[in-house]
Amino acid sequence: MCRDSLIHHNTIRNLLFGLIFPVCLIVVSCGKKESTYNFDPTTSTDNTSTDNTSTDNTSTDTTPPTVSSTSPSNGDTSVSTSTSISVTFSESMDTSSITTNTLNSSCTGTIQLSSDSFSSCLQMSSTPSTSNNNQTFTVTPTPNLSNSTVYMIRVTTGVKDTSGNPMESQRTTLDGFRTGDQSDTTSPTVSSSTPTNSDTSVSVSSSITVTFSESMDTTLVTTNSSNTSCSGTFQVSSDSFSSCIQMNSSPSVSNSNKTFTVTPSSSLSYSTTYKIRVTTGVKDSSGNTLSSQYETTSGFTTINWTQQLGTSSSESGYGVTVDSSNNIYVTGYTGGGLDGNTNS
Repeated sequence: MCRDSLIHHNTIRNLLFGLIFPVCLIVVSCGKKESTYNFDPTTSTDNTSTDNTSTDNTSTDTTPPTVSSTSPSNGDTSVSTSTSISVTFSESMDTSSITTNTLNSSCTGTIQLSSDSFSSCLQMSSTPSTSNNNQTFTVTPTPNLSNSTVYMIRVTTGVKDTSGNPMESQRTTLDGFRTGDQSDTTSPTVSSSTPTNSDTSVSVSSSITVTFSESMDTTLVTTNSSNTSCSGTFQVSSDSFSSCIQMNSSPSVSNSNKTFTVTPSSSLSYSTTYKIRVTTGVKDSSGNTLSSQYETTSGFTTINWTQQLGTSSSESGYGVTVDSSNNIYVTGYTGGGLDGNTNS
């Protein structure tokens, strides 16, 4: 009976090889369950095992962050004593790693500000505020900064980006920034200019000088040394500043940063009136701007064209004439050489 049952079931199994769908076949031998198969006749594969292998294609950020900029910038002058300090990073940062000192003058925290090479640091009013998608962090000193003092900004390697990468090396501003003298609130003025207003017979090779009432921020007294546009805060023009005279270099400084001198890149024109202008872009060393633009009212006028012709020998003129192009002709006699020509 058991053998007949086995033959019968084997016959059914052979018939099922031609089917398209998987079947579950139970083989019974002598009343005993032998095994269970998941059978797919299209592949003849035993699917009792499962492949659990998976691939993680997630990329990992391993690039360290850097400091992109600071404010005030390195080298800034005449900075307000009430300024805040900002640091901007190259990527979003872990905000918990951006800290500062809010308790005393010790140099703790990852953003520090010091005026004594970090022997001590400025106390901040609160923890850093964040903006720009967690790339920019701002702190405010308490109390205000001191007048006419150089401060340096430091960011330590304790800062980390959102992937946990620390900054590779500590960042300290090289020159720092200098505050202005906030006790000085007086605007500077132009004391004098050379050539003076209404001067005549000025040499075409003359330099132009402006003197202020007090020491100035030298970085803001500028002139155009590239072309004839009216750029820079110190300008000279012969056409009411539609164009300006190109200078051969930036202004030279003297008299305790009160006097600034420029020299035209080529000689001025003869018999021409020039005006001098100083814009309100200039500031004194405390950060006070010129209250109003300075401009000479009449300007100065260069010398008329003259040229002496003659020699040290005996000579005389017979006549003078001018043609339609205003060329001047002189006839006469000389006993010496003239323009490379001799009288022999």
